[in-house]
Amino acid sequence: MKLLERLRAQPAWQSDDPAVRVGAVRDLPEDARDVLLEIARGDPDPGVRRAAVERMPDLATLVAFLRDAGEAGDASDDARVEAIAAVRDTLIEAADAAAAVAALDVLVDERDLAAVARAAELEAVARAALERLSGDKMLAAVARRAGRAEIALDAVARLKDRDELLSVAVKADDKAAALAACERLVDGGGLDDAALETMSRQARHKGVARRARAVLAARSEDRASDVAAVPGVDLCAALETRAAAVTSLEEGRKALDDAVQRWAGVDGPIEPAVAERFAAARRALEDRLLALDATAVEAQRAAAERTAAESSRAALCERVEALEGDAALDGLRQARAEWEALAVDPDASGEARAVIESLGARFERAAAACEARHAALQRRHERLRKLDALAAEIEQIVTGEDESERRVRWRALDAAWRREIAAVTGDGAPPDPETTVALAELTRRKAAADARHRDLEVGLKASRDKERQRNLARVGKLADGVEAAITNEKLTLAEAERQLRVVRQALEKLPPLPSRRDHDQLTRRLKEGAGTLLGKVRELRDFADWQRWANLGVQEELCQALEALASPPEGAPEPTDAEVVRRFTELMKRWREAADVPQDKGQALWERFKKAHDAVYPRCEPFFAAQRQEREQSLARYTALVEEAERLSESTDWLKTAQRLTALQAEWKTLGPVPRREQQALWGRLRQACSRFFTRRKADLAGRKQEWSANYEKKEALCVRVEALLEAEDLKAAIEEVKQVQREWKTIGPVRRNRSDAIWHRFRQACDGVFDRLNEGARRAAADRIAVREALCAELEALAPPPAAAVAEPESGSTGGDKRASAEGGVVENAGTAESAAVETTESSGEAAAESSGEVAAESSGAAAAEPAGAAPTEPSGEAAAESSGAAAAEPSGEAPAQGAGAETAVAPAAEAVPAAPEDLVRTVREIQEKWRRAPEVPPDVKRKLAARFGRAISRVVETHAEQFRGTDYDPAQRLKQFERLCKRVEALVSTQSRGDADVSPAELLARKWRTQLAANTMGVRVDEEAKRRAAREDVKRLQAERRRLGTLTGSEADALQARFQRACDRVFRENPA
Repeated sequence: MKLLERLRAQPAWQSDDPAVRVGAVRDLPEDARDVLLEIARGDPDPGVRRAAVERMPDLATLVAFLRDAGEAGDASDDARVEAIAAVRDTLIEAADAAAAVAALDVLVDERDLAAVARAAELEAVARAALERLSGDKMLAAVARRAGRAEIALDAVARLKDRDELLSVAVKADDKAAALAACERLVDGGGLDDAALETMSRQARHKGVARRARAVLAARSEDRASDVAAVPGVDLCAALETRAAAVTSLEEGRKALDDAVQRWAGVDGPIEPAVAERFAAARRALEDRLLALDATAVEAQRAAAERTAAESSRAALCERVEALEGDAALDGLRQARAEWEALAVDPDASGEARAVIESLGARFERAAAACEARHAALQRRHERLRKLDALAAEIEQIVTGEDESERRVRWRALDAAWRREIAAVTGDGAPPDPETTVALAELTRRKAAADARHRDLEVGLKASRDKERQRNLARVGKLADGVEAAITNEKLTLAEAERQLRVVRQALEKLPPLPSRRDHDQLTRRLKEGAGTLLGKVRELRDFADWQRWANLGVQEELCQALEALASPPEGAPEPTDAEVVRRFTELMKRWREAADVPQDKGQALWERFKKAHDAVYPRCEPFFAAQRQEREQSLARYTALVEEAERLSESTDWLKTAQRLTALQAEWKTLGPVPRREQQALWGRLRQACSRFFTRRKADLAGRKQEWSANYEKKEALCVRVEALLEAEDLKAAIEEVKQVQREWKTIGPVRRNRSDAIWHRFRQACDGVFDRLNEGARRAAADRIAVREALCAELEALAPPPAAAVAEPESGSTGGDKRASAEGGVVENAGTAESAAVETTESSGEAAAESSGEVAAESSGAAAAEPAGAAPTEPSGEAAAESSGAAAAEPSGEAPAQGAGAETAVAPAAEAVPAAPEDLVRTVREIQEKWRRAPEVPPDVKRKLAARFGRAISRVVETHAEQFRGTDYDPAQRLKQFERLCKRVEALVSTQSRGDADVSPAELLARKWRTQLAANTMGVRVDEEAKRRAAREDVKRLQAERRRLGTLTGSEADALQARFQRACDRVFRENPA
C-alpha cells in the first residue's frame, strides 16, 4: 500500500466505532445506493446494517439486498427483517405492477405474501401474491380479509379444507366471498346440522345466515314428511331417541308417561310391527330408568363416602390452590403439615380410597402449582426490577447531551426493554394487582421516554437540515462573493488572495449540504471561481510590482514637497500655520497611499521623508493639540447628552421626556467630531436609553388604554341609567337619581379623546332630558307672564312688520341671522373664540336679540349674561363631570324650546305695504322698552328667545323708519361712532410693546419679559402682574357690556368694526390669562 493511501482519510462509515458508522450511514446522501448495499451486506454490527437498510431509497435496492442475502441469511437478522418488512410495505403501495410482481420472489414467508395479497393497491400484484400461496390457512386469511372482492373469491375457489371454508363463510369481510364459501359447503354435502346451526347463528353476513337456515328448514321438512306417512311411527322414533339419550330420571319418567298417553290417542289401525316397536322402545326406556335409579342410589352412597373422605382434604386443596403472593410458601408449608396429620380410615371403601388418592394427587399438583406461581412471581419481580433499572437508564440517556452515545445506547436499551417486557407478559404467571400497577407505571415512563426520544430525533433531524441549509447559504454566499470579486474592477491584491485562500479551503472540506445536486453545483461554481480568481491574482501581482516602481517617483516628489515646506526656497512667501497644517496633512495622506515600494529602494526615501517630517511637525503640533482638545470637549458633550438620556429613560413624565429625548437626538447631530469608536459606543447607549423609555411608554399607554376602555364602559352604563329615567313616573326620585349619577360620573377617570365628547354629550343630553320635565311644569305655571312679554313683542312687531319671506320661517329653524346676540338683549361680538363661548347662549336658531336703546342695560339674570366674556367653557371635553346642583341642575344649558303656553308665537303675516309710523314713534318704542323691563320674569330659556325676538323687532323698526330715529340714541350712525370709540378703548388696553411685537419671535418676547422683570427687581419695585391681568380682563368685560347695549349694527362698516373689536378683545384675553 502506498504511503499516500495510508494517510488518506477513511470514510466515517468504515470507522471502528459502530456509533460513528451509524451516524455516517444516516448522513449518507440518498443516491449512495452501492455504499448502502455494501454496508448492509458486510458490516459486522447489526445496528449499522439495519440503519443502512432503513436508508435504502427504493424497492430495487431492497430487492437486490435480499437476493444477495439468499436463503442462507439469518432469518432473525434485524437488517433482513427490516428489509422484508420494507419490501412488503412497498409492494402494498406499489404503482409499478411489473416491478412489484418481479419483487415478490424475495418474499418466502407465506404470511408476507398473504399480507400483500390482502392489501395491495394493484390487482396484478395482489393476484400474483395469491398465486404463490399454497396453504389453506393463508388462503382462508386472504379470503376473509382481502381488500378486493375478486381476490377474495379466487382465494375461496382454491380452498379445500372444510373448516377453513366454514370460517370464511362465518367471518369473511366481503359478502360475496362469504356466500361463495357457504355455497361450496352446501354443494359439497359435507355439512351436518350442527355446522348449519353455527352458520345461522354466528355468520357476519345476513345472507349466509339465511342460506344456512333455509338448508336446515329443508332438511326438517324432508324428515317430517317421511315420518308422517305411518301412524305411530313418530312416537316410536321419539321414544327410541329418548331411551337412548335420557340422562335424568325425572325427565325420563315424564317422557314415558307422555308417550303412553299419546300412544293411546293414536287414530286408526296400528300395524303389529309398529306396536312391537313401541313396546320394545317402552321396555328400553323403562330399563334405562331402572338403571338410572340404581345409579343414583349408588351415587348417593358413594357421595356420602367421598364427602366424608374429601371434606378436610378438599378444603386443604382449595386453600393451596388459592395461595398467591410472597407468603405463598409459608401457607403451603402449613397446609402440607395439616395434610400429613389427616389419617386414612382402614375400613374405607375402594372408591373412598380412590377419592383420597385423587385428592392427594390434586394436593400435590396444587402444591407444585403454588411453588411454580411463587417462582414465577419472584422472576416477575426480578424482571420488574430490571425494567425499573432500564427505565431509569433510558430516562437518563434521553436527558443527556451526547447525541451519538444516546442513539447507540438507545437501541441496546430498547431491545433489552422489549425482551424483558415479553418475558414479563409471557411468563404464564397470573396477574396480581401490585405487578399490574408497577408494570403500568413502568410502561408510562417508557412511553414518556419514547416520546422524548422521538422529539429529540425529530429535533436532531431538523437541526441537521437547518445546518445543511445554513451550509448551503454560507457556501452559496461564498460563491457569490467570489463571482462578485471577479467582476469587481476595484479588487485589491490582498482581497483577491484572501478570497482565493477561502475558496481553496472550502473546496478541500466542503460541509454537508441538503442534496448531491447542491454539492455538485457549488463545487463546480467554486472550482470555476478559483480558476478565474487565480488568473486575477496573477494580474494584480504584476500590477502591484509595477505600482511599487511607480511609487518610487511619487515618494521622491513627496520628499521634495515636504522639504520645501520645511525650508521654503529663497524669495518664496512664508506660508501661514494653517497652510502648513493643510499641506502637511495632505502630504502625509499621499505618502501612506504610495507607501508600497521595493524594499531596497524605499529605505533611503523613508529616512529622507522622516527628516523633513520631523522638521515640519513642531509647527503643526499646536494645531493637532487644539484639534484633540476640541474632540475631547465634543466627547464630553456627547457623554453628558447620553447620561441625561439614560437618566430620562426611567422617567414617567411621558410627554416632556419624549420631547426632551427628541431634542437630545437632534442636538446629537449638531455636535462636533469625535473618535469613531467612542462615538459608536455612545450612540449605542443613547439608542438603548431611548428604546427603554419608549418601550416603557408604549406599555404604559397600553395600560391607560385599558383603563380608558373600562372608564368608557362605566360612563356608558351611567348614560343607560339616566336614559332609563326619562320616562320615570316619580320625577322627584328621578331628579335625585340623576344627581347621584352625576356625582358618580365625577369619580370616573378619563376616556379616549376621540370618544370623550360623544359620551359626554350623550350623558348631558340624557340629564337635560330629565331636568326638562321639571322645567316644563315651571313653564306652564309661567304661561301668563310669558303672554305679557309676547304681547310686547307683537306690539313692537306691528310697528315694522317683517318681509313676506321671513313670515314662513319659524324662529327655531333660523340659521342665517346675526349669531352675535346673547340672552335678554346682550350682544356678544366676540363669538367664535374660547372666551365668547361661555357668554354666548343663543338658541338653536343662532339669531341674536338686542335692545336698540343705549339706555337699556342687559338684564342678565341668567347665568350666561352674568359670566365674563373671557371665561373658560362651561364643560370640559369629555372628562369633566356634569354639575347638576342648584340652579345649574334646574337650568341645564341647551334645553329644548318651551312648549304649550310658553312656546314662542308665530310672527304675524307682513302687510302688503309699510304702515305709516306714528308721529311719536321714538317715544312709543321707549315706552315699550320700559314695559319690557318691568314685565314679570319668565323661565330663562323662554326669556332668551323672547329677548331675541324683541331685539329683532327693534332693529326692523329702526331700519324701516330711520329718519325718525336720526339724531337719537337709536341712530345707527351715532351707534357706529360709539362703537368705534369702544374699539379704540379696547385697543388701548393692548400693551404698546405687544402692538410693536407682532413680528418678533416668541423667544425674543420672552427675553424682553425677563429683562423687564430683572429691571423691576433691581429697582426694588415688585409689579403685581396678576392684579394687572385681572384689571385688564375686567375692563374688557365692561366694554363688552357697553357693546351689547349698542344693539345690532348692520352694514359693511359695522362688520369691520365688529371684527376689529373682537380681535382687540381676544388679544387682551390672550395677554392676560385668568
